[in-house]
Amino acid sequence: MKTIKFDLKLNNGETLRILDDLKNNLTPEVFLHFQSGKLVKWLRVRKLEEQANAVEKLLTEIHDIEVQSFKGFIELFGGEADVDSLRIGIAERKRALPSSVENSDEEVKQLKTEIEALKAEIEQLKNSPKPKETIVENFIIHDDGTVTDTKTGLMWRQQEETQKFTWDYAMQYAKTSKFAGYSDWRLPTTDELKSLIDKNYKPTINPLAFPMSQNQFWSSSPNPVSSLNAQIVSFVDGDSSRSSKGSSHFIRLVRDDNVFYRA
Repeated sequence: MKTIKFDLKLNNGETLRILDDLKNNLTPEVFLHFQSGKLVKWLRVRKLEEQANAVEKLLTEIHDIEVQSFKGFIELFGGEADVDSLRIGIAERKRALPSSVENSDEEVKQLKTEIEALKAEIEQLKNSPKPKETIVENFIIHDDGTVTDTKTGLMWRQQEETQKFTWDYAMQYAKTSKFAGYSDWRLPTTDELKSLIDKNYKPTINPLAFPMSQNQFWSSSPNPVSSLNAQIVSFVDGDSSRSSKGSSHFIRLVRDDNVFYRA
C-alpha cells in the first residue's frame, strides 16, 4: 500500500517531516497550521495518534485568544513560551503571510457591508413612517393621543383634561400645554366645540373618536352680556349656555391642523 506523503513547508525553507522537525519549529507560522487543522492531518499521516488527538482536543476546548492557544500548543510538545513574544510573533507572521492579506481584504469587505447596513438603518430612522392612524367617519385618530377633524381642519386632544378649571386658569393652561409635542394649543370657541356635536350619540359626540367624554366644557368665547361669564357647551343636548368664570368645568384642547383640512 502506497504511503501518503504530507509534509508541512515553512516560508523559511524548512520542511516538517518528523516530530523533531515540529519541535524545532514551534513558530507562529506552525501555529497557523495548528489552527487550520493541517497539523492534525500531518500527525495522523505519521501515525502519531496520541499527539493528533491531543492537538484536536486543544482545538475544541480552548476558547481563549490566539496567544493563549499558541502557548498551550507549545507546552503540549514540551516547549516554553513567553506570552509577549508570542503576541508580537503572531501579529508579524499574519502580516507577512499572503493569507493575512486575504483575511484583511475579507475583514474590510465585511466592515464595509456593516457600514452600509448602518447607513441604511440611519436612513430608515430618518424617514420613518408617520404614526399609525385610524379613520372614523371624518376623524383621523392619531397614535399620539390627538384627533384631527378633516371637515374643520382642527386637531383636538382626544381625552379632555382630568381636572376641572376656572375659565381664567383654563385659558392659561391651554396656552402653555405642550401635549404631543405641539405648543399652539388653545381653548376652543363655542362654534368649534359645537362642530363636534353629533346627536346620533349620547353624549352627543362620537364615542370612538372621543371616548369617555364629559358633559360640559369651557369655550374661549366670553358671554356677550356679562364679562363675568363665559360660554360653555354641553354634550348632553348640544346646546351652549353661560357660566360664571369662577365656576369649574372641563376643557378640551384644540389647535389648527390645516394639513388635513378638506374643503
